[in-house]
Amino acid sequence: MEELVSIVIPIYQAQQYIEVCVEDILKQDYLNIEIILVNDGSKDNSGEICNKFAEKYTNIRVIHQENQGPGMARDTGVKEAKGKYIVFVDSDDFLDGTDVVRKLVECAEKEQADIVVGSFRTFSEGKTSDVNYHHLDELADTDSVEFRFRGYFQYGHLGFNWGKLYLREFLLNNQINGWDYSFVEDKIINMCCSTCKPRYAFIKDSVYRYRIREGESPFKNRGDFTSVWLRAAEDFDVYLTKKNYKEEYGDLVGIHVFLGIYALTDKIIQEEDKRISTLKKALKEYCSSGFVKAQFQILRKGIYVKDLKSFVWRMTIRVTATLCSLKLFGVMAFVMKLVKRLKIDRIVIARKYG
Repeated sequence: MEELVSIVIPIYQAQQYIEVCVEDILKQDYLNIEIILVNDGSKDNSGEICNKFAEKYTNIRVIHQENQGPGMARDTGVKEAKGKYIVFVDSDDFLDGTDVVRKLVECAEKEQADIVVGSFRTFSEGKTSDVNYHHLDELADTDSVEFRFRGYFQYGHLGFNWGKLYLREFLLNNQINGWDYSFVEDKIINMCCSTCKPRYAFIKDSVYRYRIREGESPFKNRGDFTSVWLRAAEDFDVYLTKKNYKEEYGDLVGIHVFLGIYALTDKIIQEEDKRISTLKKALKEYCSSGFVKAQFQILRKGIYVKDLKSFVWRMTIRVTATLCSLKLFGVMAFVMKLVKRLKIDRIVIARKYG
């Protein structure tokens, strides 16, 4: 008998996408699924569209709540779900094929996994990318700094709620709850998962198609970028302290703070303000935080970094941390602009470890 799978879709102001998203999921050849639509305080017609689906299909449920953000909406869906497994889908995306749920469940059952991680493709304006592979199954130790660095930074696949299947019991037993950030909430949830030593399994095939909206990026026009990014880091640091996990998983905090330099640079460049002085000012503000200074002092000494296999990344992280610690923000801005212009970070990320 097929295990019940709960597909949770957080929805906010998504009236133009909901129908095609849900109808695509209904094409899955795995029949024992329930679809939970969490309308997170939408002001458009999203709620009405969700209601119509629930009226038409017995395996679709709708939950209406005040706006709390995508992380809390997913949290609501998990608590209301009845399935053995959870699959998260964003309202403007698709599963990549009609057999995705079947593949994920079969892998989870075979490997007795808590989390199954798949590859994905992006799409925009009718164009679909090649498969974005994660290369995570090459590592035997899934509870290592190297695995977490690849998963949350180099390839990034661990940082998303989508493109995965979760054992619901794992999420509930370990009290993996949503976070109320306006972005980066799914990364923090998965970082919490990592500290609970899940059994991972991997699928090379693409299981998800992620929409890249024309002219948009995750950080563009986010005036609250620094405050949200660092609040997430500080909150996760508190989480580690309460769990007595700081020594074992402190690398997640340090690498998140380091990654903020790259994300902030992307934000500035994508907003079409390419002046070195603008980026210098933004980096100075980011690095003025006492929390950031403390993390960069740790990375500057090579703590956590020494466990990475890549010499290039070890040096990149330590140099970045040193420039911040010495307050050489002009030099840092110039280097980051050069890295982005030459796409050095993309080349290094795409390069497979030997």
